[in-house]
Amino acid sequence: MSAYCLKTDLWQDFQQFRKEAEEYAAAGNARSKNRCLRAGLLCLYAHTEGVISDVILKMGLDEKLLRGAFLKQCEAIETYLKDSGKTPPSFRDFGKAIRNTIAHPGEDKDHGLPFSELTLAALDDFEKGISGWLDFVCSSTGVGRFSDTKKPVEDFTAALGGGGGVQEV
Repeated sequence: MSAYCLKTDLWQDFQQFRKEAEEYAAAGNARSKNRCLRAGLLCLYAHTEGVISDVILKMGLDEKLLRGAFLKQCEAIETYLKDSGKTPPSFRDFGKAIRNTIAHPGEDKDHGLPFSELTLAALDDFEKGISGWLDFVCSSTGVGRFSDTKKPVEDFTAALGGGGGVQEV
């Protein structure tokens, strides 16, 4: 039986690519470092989108938001929280830069850092901003940012009297 949570897996991918980028930087391998930085950035962004989608669905916001602009999704969540008496940090303060880095590679549009100039420090800054915002949103809404899929599947398999364990995919 396989256990899988895409948003959690993407977070783990981000961490792995970030670690590899650091190792390649230490070894002086700029091309591989940059490849890992780009892959890490995209995994971080995809993890963020997955969490935001879960929040929108679990908070009962209009599902049409899921087909809309990313920043509008974040703003809808912030409005919902403000209406509930909570004051989230503004995603726009740092989220637009990460979005522009991905959507406009090679350009310095609205302070988005071009892929060619992405550094470990910049990736860490993006992660800190996003994690702070996501952690606030998740704790305020009761939506989990990460999922442990392995343990429930192991428990389920054991309850059925089967072994076989859990297959990671």
